[in-house]
Amino acid sequence: MKTIQLFTFVACVLAFVGCNVSNSDEEIERTYPEAFNFETVSIQQLLTEIETPDSVNIESYIFAINQCPEDAICVAPDGIWTSESLPPTDTLFIETVDPKQFQKNKQYKISLSVDKRETKDNPDLHILGYSNSK
Repeated sequence: MKTIQLFTFVACVLAFVGCNVSNSDEEIERTYPEAFNFETVSIQQLLTEIETPDSVNIESYIFAINQCPEDAICVAPDGIWTSESLPPTDTLFIETVDPKQFQKNKQYKISLSVDKRETKDNPDLHILGYSNSK
């Protein structure tokens, strides 16, 4: 009887240790490298002052994630909504591949290329890399 209890105890301990319930960034499949060492600007500066083409960093919180479900027809592109503060004030939508690699309400340093500017509030942005902030 003690052998069965010992075996059950060991099996439970191994199962518990084997379960990884952490939410570390190492488990999130990244499609971008770490952020680069570019000048850090505000969202407002990005929208109004940055000449194109250029590459900059922003320090920003992800407050919403748009990702079209598989097998669905979506009008809005996949991407992330960012803001320098929570609750959001100045906001910026950035189209991205696999936006689920980001976490809501988490701050990131995001490296962006600003390739052209269709309108003042609509720069053509591409993520080059990102890192956790703080």
